[in-house]
Parts: sequence; structure tokens; C-alpha cells
Amino acid sequence: MLCVLNALVGSPIIATDGETGSIRNFLFDDQSWKIRYLVVNVGSWLKRQDVVIHITALEQPDWANKTFRAHMTNDEG
Repeated sequence: MLCVLNALVGSPIIATDGETGSIRNFLFDDQSWKIRYLVVNVGSWLKRQDVVIHITALEQPDWANKTFRAHMTNDEG
């Protein structure tokens, strides 16, 4: 499935215990051009903190609502 990734920037990441942050960027494998990691903003507007999450920690995206569910808690992210 083809998707414009820029449209997903800002989409929420929902952990098992609630919303944990929003997508800031995507990191690709330089050989295959597959997405390997998501850069997620988990801080507040005052103190931004980015973390990198491997795509295997995520379920299939909900394309209609532009949300991503993670197989982790907020503390693990």
C-alpha cells in the first residue's frame, strides 16, 4: 500500500495504557528503503523529547483515523 508519509507526521502513538506521543519522522533502511523506526515526540510543548521506536513494536496502522497502536506502555516507550 502506498501512503504519503508527510500526512502521518503528528499522528498519535497509542500505548497499551494511553496516548504516548506523536510521530515526528520516519527512519529508513538505506538498502531496501523500508521504514525501520519511527521518531516519536513523547514530551510536552515546553520540553520536547524524542524517542525512536522500532516498527515491530507497533500494530498495523489505523489508516482511517491516522493512529498507531504500540505493544508497550508509556514507561517502556
